[in-house]
Amino acid sequence: MTMIETAGGYAYIPGVFQYSAGVAALPGFRIERVRFSRPVPVREGFALAARLIEAAGRPLTAFCACELRSPAPFTEAGFRTFNEGYVRALAEWGVVKDGTNPVARSNVCPEVDPPATPSFHAFAFATVAATAPRSFVIAGSGEVPEGKANYRDHIVRRGDLSPEGLREKARWVLGEMERRMGAFGMGWPQTTGVQLYTVYDIHPFLQDELVRRGTARHGLTWHFDRPPIVDIDYEMDCRGRQHPENRGQTPFVRENRGQTPFVRCPWQPPHQGASSTPTTSRLPTAARAASIWSRRERWRGLSRRSICGPCMPRRRSRSALRRFCARIAP
Repeated sequence: MTMIETAGGYAYIPGVFQYSAGVAALPGFRIERVRFSRPVPVREGFALAARLIEAAGRPLTAFCACELRSPAPFTEAGFRTFNEGYVRALAEWGVVKDGTNPVARSNVCPEVDPPATPSFHAFAFATVAATAPRSFVIAGSGEVPEGKANYRDHIVRRGDLSPEGLREKARWVLGEMERRMGAFGMGWPQTTGVQLYTVYDIHPFLQDELVRRGTARHGLTWHFDRPPIVDIDYEMDCRGRQHPENRGQTPFVRENRGQTPFVRCPWQPPHQGASSTPTTSRLPTAARAASIWSRRERWRGLSRRSICGPCMPRRRSRSALRRFCARIAP
């Protein structure tokens, strides 16, 4: 598979007009993923992503991947109509040029409590990181090859929801994930996040087809979602990122066990990021807390800990701010 470099700090594997097959950070860059605390409608999500990327000092062309949530699976005609609007937005940013789209994407449909309109779940962009090891995102794929005249006629075991039918669907998708990762010189050992989307039972082949391949080295996230097109039943995507301080060892992802999930604040240096067990020494001083307070409006739509562990909720009284500062001051 061909790999093409961009001016945004990442390379991509060409795919179809609506998305690429995957992206990987170029040397000197790292892919930073931001997950919203709730689905954000696409138009609003693009605006928030632009603000966050620009605040991090990066051009909009650094936008390299996104994860979308839709109300229900599309017909093929409906899917194309949606994709045309999505690609226009990327073209306005200068990301899509001459009909070539470098952005990786997954777009799935929650079976329970779906959003009212197509929405952002997460996005990723390439940020400068001089010593960062490789990071990558592989676009979502269902059990059907891309680039054909239509999807319906090429779906693997279309309509077959038997254990063997689902197993064959899973095998095809796993092979596609491995093919795309292989273009970047990566494989399951380099993944730090693997996501699976289906509403059907995967337990008959979970151990033999998924775990034994190495997909669950760091856990496997099963979303009870459907792929974005009618009659496609199984989809996966994956990503990988090693922390600079852990190079050459087992990759890890920052977590916040037992608390609200968060994504490390892109404006903080790595050593100031929130940890899984925050301590007083890592909390900001009163002066820095006041600075954080003044920037809260930039982060509307994000959860309390979606930027960094020490950040405060928006809209607090001055007395609440004083109590917060007093509590965290050294």
